[in-house]
Amino acid sequence: MDIDADTVAALRVHRATRGSLMHELVRDAALVLGNLGGTHRHPERFSRRFAGQVAQARTALGGETPGDPAAPPAPPCCSPTACR
Repeated sequence: MDIDADTVAALRVHRATRGSLMHELVRDAALVLGNLGGTHRHPERFSRRFAGQVAQARTALGGETPGDPAAPPAPPCCSPTACR
């Protein structure tokens, strides 16, 4: 397969970055949504931050904004009250 030099360079950087990850973060029992220390994230803060990032992405893409009657309801994990 022929790929351009920029793609090869990007793949090499990706491989080096992946290789530099802490081994604790890539072990079989590592948390999928853990923090950089390898411990659990607080569920309410995680949900609140995720919901905020979804709202920012929707706004940036010109989509619905939270509270827009045309917007579909947020999944429970995105609800500000989901973890209370």
